[in-house]
This record gives sequence, C-alpha cells and structure tokens, in this order.
Amino acid sequence: MDRLSREPVSGDRERHLCDRIATLTPGVDAVLVSDYRLGVVTPAVVATVREEARRHGVLTTVDTQGNLAAFRGFDLVRCNAQEAAGYLGRALHTDGDFEEALRELVAGLDARMALISRGASGLSFITPEGEVRHLPASNRTQVFDVTGAGDTLIAVVTLALAAGMDLPTAAALGNRAAGVAVTRLGNVAVRSDEVL
Repeated sequence: MDRLSREPVSGDRERHLCDRIATLTPGVDAVLVSDYRLGVVTPAVVATVREEARRHGVLTTVDTQGNLAAFRGFDLVRCNAQEAAGYLGRALHTDGDFEEALRELVAGLDARMALISRGASGLSFITPEGEVRHLPASNRTQVFDVTGAGDTLIAVVTLALAAGMDLPTAAALGNRAAGVAVTRLGNVAVRSDEVL
C-alpha cells in the first residue's frame, strides 16, 4: 500500500534540499515548483527557490495547488478557477471577473504574470505588461480524463517562457498540450510532435 505523508520534511532533509536548490539554480533557465502539499515545499524551500532564482536571473513558476499566498514573488503563478476564487474570497464567472482576479493576483502576490485554468472554459492570463487575455479550451469534445492537464499546462508554459517565448505564445502552447493530455487516461506525458 502506498501511503503519503503531509508532514514537513525534517530539518536535515530540508537543509539538504535547500542546498541542492542553491547549487543547481545557477545552471538552469527556470525553476518550476508544483506544491502537492506533501511536506516537501516548505517555507524554507520556497524562500530558497525565490532567493536563488532572483540572484541568478532564473525564471520562477509555480502550480500552487491552492496555496497561493506561500508563493509571493514568483514570476508566474498558475492556479485553477476554484483556487483563485478561494484565495480572493469570491466566485469567478465572467471574463471580467477573471480579469479583475488576475490583476489582484499579480498585485497581491508580487508576481509578474498569472494564469488561471478555467476547465472547459479554457484559461485566462495576464502578461508582464498588464494585458489580460482569455483562450478557449483547445479540446472540449474528446475529454477522457483531466488528470495532469494542469501539470502539462504549467510545464509547457514554463518551458516556452524559458526558451524566450512571450506569455501569449507560451499559454497557447500550454493550452494545446493540456488539450492533448485530457484525451488519455491517467497522468501522461505529451510529446512535442502532438503539440507543434
């Protein structure tokens, strides 16, 4: 039986993880944190990622899994509509609601960009210049399993941004990749030839 613990990692393990982050960050173009609340992404780990990335000019992105407030100062924050609504304390329905939410997220979290997944309604994002855009879902007819769609989205967006693409282009690629991911059962890797 597989058992997951949500207990924070111990002092020695946390220090080792922070040391590894500090050692590896100068050699990468981006750091993507995906917080599943399983005890690994502690406040010290988040602070180390933020500080080391800032020191070395490395892009930071995060899939918050609802824990938005913990990731102040990251370049790009991604959450789903329910997580954004929970953080902001109100329901989000219209494009206007999402535009306002995105502006509040970047201001409140000191982020350069934010992206909200909206399920069958696609996604909404705000660029570093403050432009808000909404993209329809790239696949609404052949959805078999949404497991991993958000993971696919943030991974592709992060890769595209690290490669020098702007957020609108990166979001479009991520949206397309997530649309492929939902056509399969389980959490699957999407190949580049399925997206490009």
